[in-house]
Amino acid sequence: MKVPQAVKTKCVMGELTLGDVLNLINSRFSYICVVQDGVSGRYDNWCVNAQLPDKKSKLLLYRDENTQDYDHDFSFDLKSKVSIKSDSVEWEEDGLKTCLQFLETKVIGLDEILPRRNR
Repeated sequence: MKVPQAVKTKCVMGELTLGDVLNLINSRFSYICVVQDGVSGRYDNWCVNAQLPDKKSKLLLYRDENTQDYDHDFSFDLKSKVSIKSDSVEWEEDGLKTCLQFLETKVIGLDEILPRRNR
């Protein structure tokens, strides 16, 4: 993954946002794991929504893909300042620590099962 210099600078200066991270990896992840206040969960349904009443762009996570926009389980402001901790992003807001991990799914190669031809 090629990381723009501006994003690296934001990271060093403590100005990196959740939106910056999502912009870099939005086509790669299949699941988001959330740990917040000792509660954890894995989500495979999400959207970025700017149509909420407060007009802030947010990452919305859902347990069920058939829920309405306001029936989300978690809502995170994309302007939240985050720090990178190895394999996660973390931040604290109003005394509540949040950690997100982004997981990707890859195709498992099954060609190893096939017998090899002698040449």
